[in-house]
Amino acid sequence: MKIARLIFVPLLCGALVALGFGFGAGMWHLPPLRRLVGTDLISGTLNGHAPSFLPVSERRMERPFGMAPEAFRAYTRACVAAHVHPWRIGQTIGNDSRSVGYHHRDGFITEDGQRYEYCAAVDLGAVNLSVAQRNLFMEKLAAQGFAAFWRFEGKWQGDEHIHAIYCLIPMKPQLRAQVLEWLAQRRREGRPRLRWIRKLRRSPQFREELS
Repeated sequence: MKIARLIFVPLLCGALVALGFGFGAGMWHLPPLRRLVGTDLISGTLNGHAPSFLPVSERRMERPFGMAPEAFRAYTRACVAAHVHPWRIGQTIGNDSRSVGYHHRDGFITEDGQRYEYCAAVDLGAVNLSVAQRNLFMEKLAAQGFAAFWRFEGKWQGDEHIHAIYCLIPMKPQLRAQVLEWLAQRRREGRPRLRWIRKLRRSPQFREELS
């Protein structure tokens, strides 16, 4: 029995690391899941084939607590486009002290008669991706409405991750400032224009800054 445990525990830890979950501050422990239906589910494989980046099973992923349904659907589309497995969601609504309130609840969204608590920001594990894979993933997230930042310096060393904000839903002023910073950076770098920016310009929360 002891020998079995000695073999099983390292294998389990290795599998979790491969899936992008760290052990530092518990940021990559999967948050509580709510059982939903329809578009809140995504297959454990993409287009019938497991992505080469992760050893995955036929599990089905559910929208995590704290992520708006619209944002989750956009996230799964980005994963499919980048050929990245979606089992990498860390903090949605959360109180990690290093996040200094950026992941506190933004509000509630009602969809199909159901009310969902959400934060527009989500942290995504990416340590198992190469630089090229990560950059592609972040660009596909951008195409689906996310402002994505790679967090790796200073206080984030050892818990490197993608901090992504879904821009098309109401958010707190701190996140709005980050979105504006991200948009300005894309303009400076000459990145491709994004279709959803027009919709953002019409939204009450960004109309004045983007007019």
